Amino acid sequence: MKKSYWILLITILLILPLAHIENKKSLVVDAKITAITSENHLRQIVRSIRTRMNTQFNNFPGFPELAMDERSAAKPDFTGTNNQISGVDEADMVKTDGFYIYQLTNNRLRVIRAFPLEDAGLVMEKTFEENAYYYQMFLHDNYLVLLGNRWEAYQPEEPKGDENPDDSDPKADEPIGGRSMMWWGKSYQRIVVYDISDRTQMKKVKSLEVEGYGMAARKIDNKIVLVTNKGGYWGMYRGFTEGSTDSSAGDVNLSDILPSYRVDDEKAKLIDATSVKVIGIPNTTDMTTVTTFTLEEGFKTEMEAIMVGAGTVTVTRENLYIANQIWPQYNELTGMYDGTVVTEIYKLNISNGIKLLSSGKVNGYLINQFAMDEFDGKLRVATTTQKYKQNQEWETENHVFVLDSNMKQVGHLDKIAIGETIYSVRFAQDRVYMVTFEQVDPFFVIDLSTNQPKILGELKIPGFSNYLHPVEGNLVFGIGKDVKVESDGRLVTGALKISMFDVKDELNPTEVDNLMIGSEYTYSEALYDHKAVLFVKNKNLLAFTINDYNVTISSDEKYTYTNQAIFVTIESNGDLVLRDKVELKPKDAQGDYTIQRIIHIDNYVYLLSDKMFTVLDIDTLDIVKQINK
Repeated sequence: MKKSYWILLITILLILPLAHIENKKSLVVDAKITAITSENHLRQIVRSIRTRMNTQFNNFPGFPELAMDERSAAKPDFTGTNNQISGVDEADMVKTDGFYIYQLTNNRLRVIRAFPLEDAGLVMEKTFEENAYYYQMFLHDNYLVLLGNRWEAYQPEEPKGDENPDDSDPKADEPIGGRSMMWWGKSYQRIVVYDISDRTQMKKVKSLEVEGYGMAARKIDNKIVLVTNKGGYWGMYRGFTEGSTDSSAGDVNLSDILPSYRVDDEKAKLIDATSVKVIGIPNTTDMTTVTTFTLEEGFKTEMEAIMVGAGTVTVTRENLYIANQIWPQYNELTGMYDGTVVTEIYKLNISNGIKLLSSGKVNGYLINQFAMDEFDGKLRVATTTQKYKQNQEWETENHVFVLDSNMKQVGHLDKIAIGETIYSVRFAQDRVYMVTFEQVDPFFVIDLSTNQPKILGELKIPGFSNYLHPVEGNLVFGIGKDVKVESDGRLVTGALKISMFDVKDELNPTEVDNLMIGSEYTYSEALYDHKAVLFVKNKNLLAFTINDYNVTISSDEKYTYTNQAIFVTIESNGDLVLRDKVELKPKDAQGDYTIQRIIHIDNYVYLLSDKMFTVLDIDTLDIVKQINK
C-alpha cells in the first residue's frame, strides 16, 4: 500500500510540471510580432495578463513628477502650422490657406476671410451642439477635417422581472467589484470631413469615430493618420467578485478589450480580433489603434490595433513611432524601485497601408515628441533615466540612443548632465541640440554623424529652455524661463526668457543674446506647445503670446492680468530686438479676448481670440483692422 502511494505521488509530481509547461506553451508569445488568430486566442492572452497583474499588484508609492474660389489667383505668402517635421502637418485649432482662416474656439467653427484685406471679415460660424467637442483640424484643398472627442456614458439598465440580461449587450454587464458603474463610459476620437467649396454653407461628407483617447493626428499629403489608445483597466477586473483574488473569475468581455468604431451613422462595430497584433508577452490590455483616412473619393480607411500602451508619438512621411513608458515596480522587501523607467518603441510603416514592422527598447523616459527623430533610416532618441537610491533620492542622467531600421540599438551616449533632466531637445540632421536643467541651463551640441553620438560642445547659462528652434545661419533660439537664487538659497523661476545660441563653432557654442520678458508670473503657451510659436522666415520675425500676472503690493494686494502678443525680430548676427507687445483692448469687456493664435498672411499678422479678429501691419505692427465677433 505504501509502495503504491509513493509511486502515485512521484507520478503526480512528474506530471504536474509537464502540464504546467504545456499550458504555458499555448499562452507564451515570443519576442516577435504575433497576429491574433481568433477571438478565443485574444481571450486566452487577456486571461494570462490578468493573472500576472493580479498576482503582482501592489499599492505603489507615488512616482517622481516628471508643443476655393480664388485658388486660380496668385496665392499670398503665408506661414502655416509650426510642425516638427517638414511635410507632416500637425492638427491645430487654427488653419489657413492664405485666403481664409479657419478657427475652432469653444466648440464653434469660424471661417474668416483674411485676404485681400479690404474683404476681411467673418464669412460663416457654426456651433456644434452634439455630444462632441472639436478642438483641432486639418485643411486639405476643399476639405476641412475636424477632430474632437465624444463621450458616451454607460447607463446600465435593471433587468425586468425574471428577464435575463443579454450577454452581448454591454449595458447588461454586472457592476465591477460590487461598485456601481453609472459613471463609466467610452471616449471616442471623432473625425468629421466637410466640403468647403462654398464656405458659407459647408457640407458634411464623411465621419469616423474610433474608441479611445486621441494620442496624435497628422496629415501627409491627402492622408490623415490618427493614433488612439483605449485603456484596458476595467476589462482586466470585469467579473471579479468583491474581495476575490481569483483572476480567472468571469470571462473576458471583448467589448472591454477591443476598440469599437463607427463610420458615418452606422451602428458601432468592434475592430476584428484577427486585426490585432501582439509584441512579445504583453503586460497590458491597452489597445493602440492606428487609423489612416484618405481624403479622396471613397475615403479609404484602414485600421490596425496593437496590444500596447501609447505615450509619445512621432510621425515621418513613411513611418510612425509609438513610445510607451514602463515605470519600475516598487519592491516592498527592499523599499526601493527596481531598475529604471524603460521606453518601448514600436515602428509602423504608413506609406502604403499600415504595417507593424518592429519594436525596440531604450532606458529612460521621453519629454515629448521632439525626443524622437528619424534620419537616414535610423531613429535617434533622447531620454532621461532615474534610478531610486536607498537615501530616497533619484539618481538622474540623460542619454542619446541610435536605433537602426530594425530598431536594434547601434549607438548610445550616456552620462549626459548627471543629476539634471532634459527640458528640451531638437534634432537637426546629424546634430542634436539639448537643454538639461537643475540649477543652470547646459546647452549641448551633440554629433550624430556616426552611430556613436558624442558631445561636441557645452554651454552653461542661468535658466532653461522648454523649446528649441533652429534658424538659418547656425543659430538656434530657445524659449523658456530665467532662474534666480533667493537669499535663502532656494531656486525660483524668473521672467520668460528667449535665448539665442550660435552653434557655428560646435565645440564652443555661445549665447549671442537673450531677452527677458515679464516676471516670475509670466507664462506662455509656447513653453509647452510648439504650435503656439510663429516664426516668419522671410521677416526673421518671432511671435507668440504671453499671460502676465502682476501683483501690486499694497494694503489690499491687487492682481492684474494681461494677455499680449509678443513680437521679436532676430537680426542676422543673432541679436534679439523686442519689437512690440500688443494687447487687445476691446470696448466690450465681456467675453474672452485671450489671443489664441497669431497667423501670418502676406504683409499682415492676424491675432485671433474668441471675441475679436485683429489685423496688424507686419512691418509697423500697427493695427489696420479690427472686427468684434
